[in-house]
Amino acid sequence: MPYRNLALVYDNMMSYVPYQNWIELINHVKQVQFNDRDISIFELGGGTGTLGAILTYVGYNYSGSDITPSMCEAAWEKGLDYICADCRSLPISRTYDLVIFLFDGINYLKTLDEYAQTFREVATILEPGGCFLFDITTIYNSRMNFDDYMEADSYDSGAYIRHSFFDPESKTQRNLFDIFVKHSENESYLRLEEEHIQYLFSVDEISSVVPKDLFTIEAVWNEFSPEPVKSTAERIHFLLKRI
Repeated sequence: MPYRNLALVYDNMMSYVPYQNWIELINHVKQVQFNDRDISIFELGGGTGTLGAILTYVGYNYSGSDITPSMCEAAWEKGLDYICADCRSLPISRTYDLVIFLFDGINYLKTLDEYAQTFREVATILEPGGCFLFDITTIYNSRMNFDDYMEADSYDSGAYIRHSFFDPESKTQRNLFDIFVKHSENESYLRLEEEHIQYLFSVDEISSVVPKDLFTIEAVWNEFSPEPVKSTAERIHFLLKRI
C-alpha cells in the first residue's frame, strides 16, 4: 500500500510544500461558492493531516481521511477527526459543504471508471450546492520535472531516496522510494522500499466521466490561480458543484 512506510518520514519530506496556496484557494471557494459563510470540510487522501491541522487552526470545521492506516495514525497524533477510508467507497453517513482531494492524490486512481465511482461516492457526502475541489498532476509536469528524476534528503530520525520515471506510453508516473528509519535503541537504520504509481488523465478525459446528473463543472483552473488552464500547467484544479 502506498505511503505505508513513507509515513515514517512524510512530514519531513513534505516540509517544502506550499500549503498556504491551498488555504488561499479554499478561502476563494468559500467566498465565491458559499458567500464566505462558515462551512464544513471533509478531506480525502489527507495524508498525515498537515493541511487538516492548518485548516483547523484557522477556524474551519474539518474532518479528514486517508486510505493508509499509518498516515491516519500520524493524523490522530495531531488530534484530528480522521478516519481510514477509500475514496471509492466512503463509510460516512453525514454530509459536508466542501470535499477536498488535493496534492494529486486522485492520480492514484487507475481508471476513469474509478474516477466516476469516486465522484458518485463524493456526491453522497455533499450537501446540495456543496462542492468537490480536487487537483491532478499533469503529463507536462512529469515530462519536464520527473522523467528519470532523483532526490534525497536526511533528517534526525531517518532519510529517503526517490527515483522517478515517466512512461509516455502508459501515461504513468512511477516513484521508487528507499526509506531509512533510525532505530530508537541504537545508531542503526532500517531500510524500507516503496513503489508509487500515478495515472495521468487529461482534463477532457476526467470531465467526460463526471456524472452530469450529480455535478456541474464549475471551474477548471490553472495551477493554484482561478485562471484558464495553460498547456504548461503542472497542476490543474477542478471544482465540481453538487446538484
